[in-house]
Amino acid sequence: MGDSWESTVFYGVFTSQWYKGASGSSAVCAFSMAQVERAFSGRYREVNRETQQWYTYNHPVPEPRPGACVTNHARQMGIQSSLHMPDKVLNFVKDHFLMDSVIRSAPLLLKRSVRYTQIAVHKIQGMERAYDVLFIGTDDGKLHKAINANDKMHIIEEMILFPEPQPVQHIELDPQRVDHKSI
Repeated sequence: MGDSWESTVFYGVFTSQWYKGASGSSAVCAFSMAQVERAFSGRYREVNRETQQWYTYNHPVPEPRPGACVTNHARQMGIQSSLHMPDKVLNFVKDHFLMDSVIRSAPLLLKRSVRYTQIAVHKIQGMERAYDVLFIGTDDGKLHKAINANDKMHIIEEMILFPEPQPVQHIELDPQRVDHKSI
């Protein structure tokens, strides 16, 4: 959510792969589309099947470039959508599904003993600026309402959604009901 596509921010929830009951943790991170664009415009990674070692792929990349949007140039090549990609592009993606660049993001929110499952974001206009309000579901049926203020996340409300604990599998916001009064 931003003024231009480059400044658009999207949020992701991450849970430790070693999560075991109360000993695990979850994080919420934010990424700009400019960061993603830089990574996807860079080099790819490839694995050596004999040694199982990853290395940077330094050879030609097929056209249209895997991961890129379908452009007018691609349409002139007869590619109207990603469903029409040539076999050489699809085969390249099967062997080069990692990018060489890493997108780094420090967690805005880190919670112990919580496993986040879903996230939805609503932008509201405050008195001086806009704020991102995050609705974050947990694996035990709670919803954390958090606000991103000055790149620090603050949980402002916790709601229990179900009588019996169960994972939040989907969050859908109603823009008519999610407004500045609910913060």
